[in-house]
Amino acid sequence: MAAATYLKAKTQRNVSIPTAAYGPSKPGEYPHVGLTTKKHAGGLLRRSIFLRPRKDQLACDVGTKLVYGIHWEVTNRPYIRRTLAENFNMVRGILDGTVTRTIEQVREEAAEMREMHAAAKQRIKEKRAAKKEKGRTKKWVKKVRQKAKTRATREKKLGRKLTKREKVTAKKAEGRRAKGAARLEKRERAQKVRELKREKRLQQKEKQRERRGAKQAKEKAKKMRKFLNLRARKAAAKERRRAAEEDIE
Repeated sequence: MAAATYLKAKTQRNVSIPTAAYGPSKPGEYPHVGLTTKKHAGGLLRRSIFLRPRKDQLACDVGTKLVYGIHWEVTNRPYIRRTLAENFNMVRGILDGTVTRTIEQVREEAAEMREMHAAAKQRIKEKRAAKKEKGRTKKWVKKVRQKAKTRATREKKLGRKLTKREKVTAKKAEGRRAKGAARLEKRERAQKVRELKREKRLQQKEKQRERRGAKQAKEKAKKMRKFLNLRARKAAAKERRRAAEEDIE
């Protein structure tokens, strides 16, 4: 059982290489973990690896029920047999009783796993940053091409090339339009902020009004209770005096 547990853990570790960091797996490599999406949960193959003891024999089965996991195992991406071949001496030592795993070894393996995850995360960050920079470069190229296309359209409409003065004028006009759009956007943002502040002030005033009303109602109820208690005490004192007078007579 211990050997089978060790083999299962090692297999799950070997199929935990993220696709986002190292790309899709190639024939002969361990299968990589896919990205988590709405339709597909990442690490499905890793979670599907099971350990099943046999009741009639002193043996355990380590495998998967996934169709593509079985396909990879028997074709070009074996991961359970490869893990067993790479760790055969360790598995045999656990079965023979000559090898005992200590807590230090388990901690070292856990530390290696954490380092692998940290390196994968760092690689994913670097790839995303490179992709973002590439996108910015594409936007800049697109902007330059759009400017050239606009200039070519104007030249075609005029039937000649634009003079230096006309280019400067067109550039200034484009800058004025951009500034106007930016001012309009800024004005709209400021208007939205003012509306939000106004709504917040109205909500605060409403809450203050409610708190004031609740406080006044509480004070009024307190005064009423005090008045009723006073009347009750006066009536009780009057009743006691009457009873005392009757006793004297």
